[in-house]
Amino acid sequence: ALEAGASAHQAEVSQLQDTVRQLRTDLARSRDELADAHSRTSATADSHAQALQERLKELSCEVDAALEARQAALRTSTEAESRLQRTELELEQAQALLASARQQHQREVALLRERITVLQAD
Repeated sequence: ALEAGASAHQAEVSQLQDTVRQLRTDLARSRDELADAHSRTSATADSHAQALQERLKELSCEVDAALEARQAALRTSTEAESRLQRTELELEQAQALLASARQQHQREVALLRERITVLQAD
């Protein structure tokens, strides 16, 4: 009976040892899978981060280009406004000269009419 009990105990120990070996194997496989999953997740995250950084650079360039275009448009608008003001001033000066020339012409016509009248009277 003692031998049968020892044999049963030995069978139990052997079965427990097999179970422990299987659990260790499962644990090692789980660790490998976890490491692999972590590696894939890390690589995916790195890839996404790199893609986002590249997109950020692209957007930054687009913003810089838009700001430069806005500044160029503002300069052009300012220059056009300045030219318009100069043109308006030149127009006012030309109108003043034209008005002065008309007055001078009217005076000369009036003088010529007076002379014609005087010459006709003689």
